[in-house]
Parts: sequence; C-alpha cells; structure tokens
Amino acid sequence: MSFSSVSRRAILFSLPAWARLPFGLQSGQLTGVRIRLRSVSTKVGSKVEEIAIAGDGVVVLRAGDRERQGKVSAAAVERLLELIEREGIENWDADSKGRSSHYVARAILVEVNGAVRKQVEVRGEAFPEFAHASGAIRMLAAQGCPEVTDGTFFQRF
Repeated sequence: MSFSSVSRRAILFSLPAWARLPFGLQSGQLTGVRIRLRSVSTKVGSKVEEIAIAGDGVVVLRAGDRERQGKVSAAAVERLLELIEREGIENWDADSKGRSSHYVARAILVEVNGAVRKQVEVRGEAFPEFAHASGAIRMLAAQGCPEVTDGTFFQRF
C-alpha cells in the first residue's frame, strides 16, 4: 500500500496498536466519556468558561449563559485521550499551585459515566504536561467550534 493511497484522516486519527487510553478505557467504547477544560476567575461575579468534549464527538462551549455546540469525530476524541495518557494524566497531582498569581484557575476533568475519574486544577503557570493537554483540548474543540480560537466566545482561553 502506498502512502498516497492512505487517507490523511486515517493517519491523523487512527490509534496505533501500542496506544493506550487512560483509566482502563477501551477503543470504540467511549460513549460515557466527557473531557472538560474549565477556566474560572476569582473575581466576584465572574462566569465559568468551559469546553466539554464527549466520547461521541459532541463539543459544547459554555461561557456564562452562552453556549455553542459542534461535532468532531469520535476517532479524534480517542486520539485526544491517548495523548493525555502519554502526558501522564493518571499521575498528576489534583492541585498544582503555580508560581504566579492565582486570579484564574484552570482545570481538566475526565468523567466516565458521570463519575469524575480525574480532576486537576492549576492556578498560575501550568506544568508542561497540563499545558500540552489543555492545548490539545482547545485545538480539537476548535475543529467543531471555531469560536474556541478566534477570540469571539471566551475571555480567558
């Protein structure tokens, strides 16, 4: 099989045989999975901003009372989970206080069937693995909802 006969999509979003998903999840069985990236300011009256990506590919953006929805492929969600597994999410501390101010907190949550399997909160400067994972979440969400990266929906992402 030549490289030209393989679709780019298959290359980008297929899991290699050695890929591992976190929390004992199995490929193709991600309907109950939800990955959330939240940003919260400590200012009074500030609204929570959130990106939520479901295992079936549904993307939901929330900023206060506003909400947008989009869709990405379920295979891309598997790739995201594989990436955060490689970044070591299962071993991250639940609370990471950065060296700078803590006026804004960011959190990554992974839920399986409504139960939070991992929640990691960072205030201030994020550690590299958290920064990689949060960037990947934002980029995947932007495929379904371009507002994530164009500056029109969120104030803090």
